[in-house]
Amino acid sequence: MSGTPAGPGPEATPEEIEADIAATRARLAGNVDALADKVDVKARAQDKVEDVKVAAQARAEEGKEKVLAGSRQVSERYQGLPKAAQVAIAVAPVVLMVVLVIRKIRS
Repeated sequence: MSGTPAGPGPEATPEEIEADIAATRARLAGNVDALADKVDVKARAQDKVEDVKVAAQARAEEGKEKVLAGSRQVSERYQGLPKAAQVAIAVAPVVLMVVLVIRKIRS
C-alpha cells in the first residue's frame, strides 16, 4: 500500500515493534472513524440540515437588513414631504377602505 510507512526492519527491538504496532493501530482507528463518518447517513443528513439552516438564517438576516434600509429611505422621503402631502398619504388608505365598505354594503 503506498503512503504508509514501512514497518520496523529485521533488527528492530521489541520496543520499536510495539511502537510500530501502536502507530499502525492509531492509523487504522482513524481510517475506521473516517469510514464510519462517511456511512453514517443520519449524521450526514443532520450536517446538511444544519448547513442549510445556517445559510437560510444568513439570507434572512440579509433580507431583513435590506428591508430596514428601504424602510429608512421611505421614512426619510416621507419626512421631506410638505405636511399636506404627509396628511394625504396617511388619510388615503382610510378613505379607500371607507369607499370599499360603502360599495360592498350597497351591492
